Amino acid sequence: MRKLSALVILVLTASTLSPALAAAPKPGTTCKTLNQKITSGGQVYTCIKSGSKKVWSKGVKVVVKPKAAPTPSASPSPAASPSPSLTPAPISSATPSASATPSASATPSASATPSASATPSASATPSATATPSASPSSTTQTGSGSGSNSNSGSAKIVEGSLCDANGPANGKDASGVELFCTKGGDGKSSWRPKQSGGSGSSGSGSGASGIWQDSITTSLGLAPDLKCAGSATQLTSGFMKDVNTISHITPMGEMTSTHVTPVDHIYVYFPQQAKPAGTYMVTSPADGVIISAEDFRIQNGYPYPDYRLVIMHSCKLFSVYIHVGTLIGSASKIATEMQSRGSWSGSIEIKAGEVIADDSANPNFDYSLFDGSTKLSGFANLDSYANSERWKPFTVDPFDYMTSAVKTSYAAKLTRTAAPLGGKIDYDKVGGIVGNWFVKGTNGYAGQGANANYSNATGSSKVSRGYWDTHLAIAPHNVDTEQYIFSVGDWDGCPCQMVAAPGQINPSSITAASGTIVYELRELQLQSASGSDWDRGGIWPQNFKVVATNIVAGYLAIRVNADNSITVEKGVGLAKSSFTGFTSKALTYTH
Repeated sequence: MRKLSALVILVLTASTLSPALAAAPKPGTTCKTLNQKITSGGQVYTCIKSGSKKVWSKGVKVVVKPKAAPTPSASPSPAASPSPSLTPAPISSATPSASATPSASATPSASATPSASATPSASATPSATATPSASPSSTTQTGSGSGSNSNSGSAKIVEGSLCDANGPANGKDASGVELFCTKGGDGKSSWRPKQSGGSGSSGSGSGASGIWQDSITTSLGLAPDLKCAGSATQLTSGFMKDVNTISHITPMGEMTSTHVTPVDHIYVYFPQQAKPAGTYMVTSPADGVIISAEDFRIQNGYPYPDYRLVIMHSCKLFSVYIHVGTLIGSASKIATEMQSRGSWSGSIEIKAGEVIADDSANPNFDYSLFDGSTKLSGFANLDSYANSERWKPFTVDPFDYMTSAVKTSYAAKLTRTAAPLGGKIDYDKVGGIVGNWFVKGTNGYAGQGANANYSNATGSSKVSRGYWDTHLAIAPHNVDTEQYIFSVGDWDGCPCQMVAAPGQINPSSITAASGTIVYELRELQLQSASGSDWDRGGIWPQNFKVVATNIVAGYLAIRVNADNSITVEKGVGLAKSSFTGFTSKALTYTH
C-alpha cells in the first residue's frame, strides 16, 4: 500500500535491461515508468510520484544475502510487458486523479488504485518490542525497518519484533518459548511461533489452527507482555479535524493491482494534492495510546513524510492509519525518537479528536479498525493468514463503531450507501468459486515469500513478481456489489482485475454440480449512476457502476472439486471457444 500522489495507470513497455546493470539515476530527476526500480552500486532507486511529476527517489541500500542472485534487490522491479492489454496499476494509496479509461492499447481499466507499491500492506509485521502503558510520557524502542537486527548475542527475542533473515532461524524469548524468524508478505522477517501451512483444508471461519487463540495484540505484532490501556468502545470523533476537507471515502473490499484479495481498509481522499501545511489535519477517532509507528520515508525513500500508526483504544479495539503525513502534537515525538530508523514502539497517550498528523504535503490515507473480541465468519480457512496479515480476521466496519453524529457526517462522504457502509472483505463460499483463493501448497496469503521472483535480471518482459502471484479472488466490487470482480494475481505476469462478459453465469451460483465453467473476461469501465463513463477524476460519485468493455482479456476456466478446492486454467488473450479441456497449465487453488 505504498502511497503515491495521484491515481495512476502503468503502461508497460518492453525492456531487457537488467536492473542490476543499469546506471544509477540522479535522485529528483524525471523518470517514465512509475514504480520502476533500478539497482546500482548497492542502492535501489525507485520511480515515484512527486506532485504531478514522476521522479527518481534517493537510493536505498540493498542488503545482499550470501546466496544472492545477480540482482540483490528484495523489492519488486517492474519491467515491461506488451501482453496482456490489461496493465497493472501500481497501487497508489487512496489517490484518484488520473484517467483509467480502457483502450485497446496496454492501458487497463482495472479498478481504482488506492495504494502504491508491490506490497499490499505497508508493513505486515509492525515492530513492537516495547511494553506500552497508559502513561502520557512515551516509553519507546526504535528499530530498523529493514528487519536487519541481529538474531544472536544480546539481541532481545520478542514475538512480533523484526529479525535478520540471514541470522539464526530460531531462538527462545525470555519465557523460553521457541520462536522462528519468519518472512511476512511485506518481505520483512519477524519472530513468530511455528506456523502451520497456509494450504490447509477448508474449515469453518473460526479456523482450526492453535494460532487463532492469539489476541488481537499478538496478531498486530505487538509484544506479548503488552499492558492494555483504555476503555473506548466507540469512535467518538472522526479521522479529520474538519470532515469537510474530505472529498470522498471508498469502502473496504477493493481489489486493485497487487491488492488481489479485498483490502481490509477504507481509503480517505482529499480534493487536491500538496496543499499548504495545516490544510488536511488527521485526528484520532477515540481516546487511546499510540503503540507503534513506521516511517516509510526512511524505509522506502519517499521524498515526503509518510507514516503507519497503530493506536490502542482498549485491550480489544485498535485503529491503524497508513500513509499519514507529518506527525503533529503528542505524536511528533515519535519522529524525534525514531530518528534515522524506520520503526518505533512505545506509549503515547492521545485523546479523541486530537490532531496526530498533517497530511497536506502528500494527501490521502488508509484507515482500518480491528476488534479482538470478534472474528469474521466469512473466511473458510483462517490458516491461510497464519504467516501474513494475521489481523485480518479481526477486521470490522468502522462505521458500525461511530457515534450517530460522527457516522452521519462521514457516511455523507462514502461512495457506497448500502449496508454494510464500510464494506466487506470475507466472501469465501465453501463448495463454490466465490471468495479468496491461493494456489495449493504456496503458504496461503504469504505466498512464495523469498522464493518469489522479485527481479527481472533474466531479461523477462513481465511485471516484477511477488507474494500476490498465487492469489485469486472472485468477489463483489466494493461499491457496485452486483458486479463480480475476477482478480488474478498472475495474469501472464500482470496482477489484474477484470469482469465477466455480459450474459454469463453468476459466480455465486457455481457448485461442483456445475462442472467446468469457462468465463470470457473483459476489461472494465466505471460509470456514474446516470450511466456516463467516468475517468476516476475529481470527487467520486456515490453508487457508481462497474461495466464490461468490449475489450476481451481472455478466458478463465474453472471447476469446483469434490474437496472444495477449485481447478483453474487461464487463457490470457485467448477466445473462450479455444478452451477444449484442462491442460498441464491448470492450477489447483484452496481457500
